[in-house]
Amino acid sequence: MGTNLHVQLTYDEKAKRFDCRNRLDEVIASLLNGDVFTLDHLNTTVLGTVKFSPECKPYGFYFESNDGQLKVELTDGMKGYVEIQDQDKVMK
Repeated sequence: MGTNLHVQLTYDEKAKRFDCRNRLDEVIASLLNGDVFTLDHLNTTVLGTVKFSPECKPYGFYFESNDGQLKVELTDGMKGYVEIQDQDKVMK
């Protein structure tokens, strides 16, 4: 089982993906189509999946909750949680 870490999203234009940065501003994971992500939204957490659609501007990525009730375009600065399997990347 991995560790859930609080992250902030930043878009990497060159790689065309969202990077997940920890509180030390280190990239600890990247999000692509189909990746699980827990969105920190309006003081609550929502489990869902990152999806891609070319119609979703400006980056093409959006978050959809597991129950389908919430769809949000991913943008720079969004916060949430990712599960990290590699214990070497977990902040001490």
